[in-house]
Amino acid sequence: MNKDEYKEKNIEMMQKNEKEEKKQSHVVKIEEIEIKSLLEESLTKEEKSFLLGKIISNLQLEDIASQEYASSIYHYLLNREGTYEESEINFITFFTIYLNYRKIKYDEEGNVRQGYNKVRIPSIEVTPYVQESESALAAYSLSTVYISSELSINPFKDGDKDCLFAYIQALSHEMVHYRQDYEASHGLLTESSFKCILEQAIRWQEYDDNSLNYRFRETEVEAQIESMQYAVELAQEYFPSYLSFQEEMLFRRENYLMEEALSFQYDDEKILALRDFYDIGLLSIAVAKGIQRNNITIDLLKVYPQLLAFFDENKNIRSEEELLKGYQFAKETNNPISNIYEQFLVYIYHKEPNLQNESLSSELLQIKRSFIISQIEKEKKFLEQIEYMIHYREHAITRITRRWKLNVEEIIKQRKERIKYYKAFIESRSEFSETDEIQNIINIELNAYELLLDKIDKTVAIDNMLDKVIKNANYNNKK
Repeated sequence: MNKDEYKEKNIEMMQKNEKEEKKQSHVVKIEEIEIKSLLEESLTKEEKSFLLGKIISNLQLEDIASQEYASSIYHYLLNREGTYEESEINFITFFTIYLNYRKIKYDEEGNVRQGYNKVRIPSIEVTPYVQESESALAAYSLSTVYISSELSINPFKDGDKDCLFAYIQALSHEMVHYRQDYEASHGLLTESSFKCILEQAIRWQEYDDNSLNYRFRETEVEAQIESMQYAVELAQEYFPSYLSFQEEMLFRRENYLMEEALSFQYDDEKILALRDFYDIGLLSIAVAKGIQRNNITIDLLKVYPQLLAFFDENKNIRSEEELLKGYQFAKETNNPISNIYEQFLVYIYHKEPNLQNESLSSELLQIKRSFIISQIEKEKKFLEQIEYMIHYREHAITRITRRWKLNVEEIIKQRKERIKYYKAFIESRSEFSETDEIQNIINIELNAYELLLDKIDKTVAIDNMLDKVIKNANYNNKK
């Protein structure tokens, strides 16, 4: 969503919401008989709307009793057949966002997570279509979740449960974006905040092709995978008998995870690079030069001080020694930010000279060796996923290729080249010469990639031949 376009509007909405919150500073009493009457469908349309409005207002104030009432009503509405009234749609929308909000702010014991005390329920705005991307079900920008009534609400309004749960997943997706944005803007160093910072740093740069890269953005992949999982969890809790949605969503999530082996990005000249290399490269440019927005240069290290874990005060990527130490410490303490250090190490090892650095201590060389082996294992997993998709899910690759201009052959070549760099490092160290098992894995991977490239070449040749036959047939039929 275009953040500049909505900025003034969102400020007005936030001011309006603040005034509304001040108006209701206390919990409105709700009788159990009111809830019972709603569940028994004995309330008028006006009475139901008024009751649901009171519950929503109380939830804004974290009223425990209202949470329990809301949970019962949510369960009833999701399981009920038939159409939904506007007040019911508003309630389903708000409570879905509320459940996501609770999941972000509180731990399993109900305590506020450290650093998340300022998490708030975002504003909600329903519009016929979400601007900038009119095919989007919903979008998030500046503390507001925007919802497309035409693409999200209308499809389930008449009782279509598939569309209803797709809506729940779409709202959950936007709430992941809310969390990413919160963590980044509040100085938290997490995988999610780093993904958000990456997108902020990259999408406005002239080197980037945002339209082609959108599908495989770090933020989008995380939001999609996490929201799919949470939508299934909500279905299991509130609509356990509706298994077809759960099965379909889990299958789609599995596909999404598998497609991570193809993770790529394009620059403005349509040149492809593996995402982990591309992202860190453009982030380092953004840190060094700053981001130009509205004739103002934004210093990323000032806006996001958590980046100092990976960049020094001179705005250079920290040394290999510092990155290895940070990576090792994070691994030893089971801190997920080890995955961020991993991206930086992969970036600096993308070229052989950095990979062959021998000025490290023996301890750091051992850490480096372990890291390289872990990357070889990771590439092995990617290889297996690409092999599976090519052999058994060619339709998935075809779909992604057509929509996102995916070049599978180029991805395979770049992954193969990366493995060759890793192999050169392993072979260069005499003390690692006993690692026959690792050498076998590397050789198997390189051979497998050759077979895949050969298969793709043959497939392309067959497709071209079929295209030519079809065109000739059509031409002859018209004569």
